[in-house]
Amino acid sequence: MDERCKTAHAKLHAGTCPWCGCFIIEGKVERLPADDDLSAHPIDSGDRQLAHTLEDHVRTDGVLSIEEAVGLLEAIAHELARLHKTTTMYGWLSPSNIGLQDGKIILRGPSIASESDDLPETTSGVTGIADYLAPEQALSASRTDHRADVYSLGCVLYFMLDGRAPFATGSISERLLKHQIEEPTPLGSIREGVPAGLAAICDRMLAKKAENRYQSAEDVILAIKSWKAEGP
Repeated sequence: MDERCKTAHAKLHAGTCPWCGCFIIEGKVERLPADDDLSAHPIDSGDRQLAHTLEDHVRTDGVLSIEEAVGLLEAIAHELARLHKTTTMYGWLSPSNIGLQDGKIILRGPSIASESDDLPETTSGVTGIADYLAPEQALSASRTDHRADVYSLGCVLYFMLDGRAPFATGSISERLLKHQIEEPTPLGSIREGVPAGLAAICDRMLAKKAENRYQSAEDVILAIKSWKAEGP
């Protein structure tokens, strides 16, 4: 292991090493190829042409409409459901790892976060992952399963509609702690026009305890379909 990696791994409780691209949870290193596209799924996001990553798009063009956000939410949930048939969890879900290209979403592995010799607490890769980690994922990899992806999906929906993750202020440690003990501000309170049914879906995905969330990505898809069928 590179000496710079050893230093990064020693400093990080949870995050992405800026040198080798691996993810660290309680000292356990789990690698996902940085250059591999894991999947591609058609998106239904209205008339606007999306490009680059979801993070790029929101930072450049602003938050998504309700219709766009719901379309992407469904597409990502479908892809997670497919992935969960062959693996326990994806574990990397964040706007910076969701590629938007040619009408498809592409779930990517983590990228190299920084070329600096220093490892500041606000390194983009580390901070970005921390903002979307399920409570149990930040504590123990052994207690984590596909329901952590459901939590991360709720955080991504929050980002699409508000432009920020649920807990977007403070140090990395403070953000991770907020995921453990604080409830996010309800979507309906921060974004006018968010349907109550969609806000309820987001709230359930963001439940602190895995057993209180939707138990699978398929359950998220069914909840969206049920909400749509009920009408506004």
